[in-house]
Amino acid sequence: MIENLSYKQTITIISQYETEGHSPLKVVADDFKTYVLKFPKNLSDKNSIVKEFLCHYLLRCWSIPTPPIAGLSIPHDLLINNPIISRREKGLIGDNVCFGSQLIVDAIELNDFIEAKNRTSQKKVLNIEDIFKIALFDIWIENEDRRPTNNNILLCPDKKGLILNAIDHAFTFSTLNFNELNYQTLNFRVNDSILYSGLAKSIIESTKLNKEFYIKSEEIF
Repeated sequence: MIENLSYKQTITIISQYETEGHSPLKVVADDFKTYVLKFPKNLSDKNSIVKEFLCHYLLRCWSIPTPPIAGLSIPHDLLINNPIISRREKGLIGDNVCFGSQLIVDAIELNDFIEAKNRTSQKKVLNIEDIFKIALFDIWIENEDRRPTNNNILLCPDKKGLILNAIDHAFTFSTLNFNELNYQTLNFRVNDSILYSGLAKSIIESTKLNKEFYIKSEEIF
């Protein structure tokens, strides 16, 4: 089921993540849930936030797990009086609706997860075959940011194991503005595929994928 987008107000700003791309905020919203709030890097970067919302719903269409989201705003008084956020960043946030991805407690980044070299360890990941769907999805949306060295995949705890969740889709569609896209000139670099990660290679070596799996994958793609 694809849920409607909900809109929330930020009530507390906890901290800021320093990354090479965006520098999102860790916040608590008025539903008392913790979110990672992403805002534009500069005045011409608004499309990256739109892409985050868009790709969330495209992932849902593909039945690929991804954390719940919300459109988040920060009240003027909370924004202006917060020492964590720079003056330039405050101007970028302003009255805009920002992208909020719900923080999953105890989630593990795929980069930090031991390589699943045998059947026993792979069984800890309940949707292990979704790594192939994510790889196809990345080709479809021209994802330039998910690579073997930067998976942008979380392993989220479930009652019986771990669930692969795809995150971070700001640098998709070849990091172009929508009006500049031309499918005839786009070219996904195969070596950048998530399938070249250590975990994916070990899955390919030890997983027997039947003809039905390939047929379904082709239909989805």
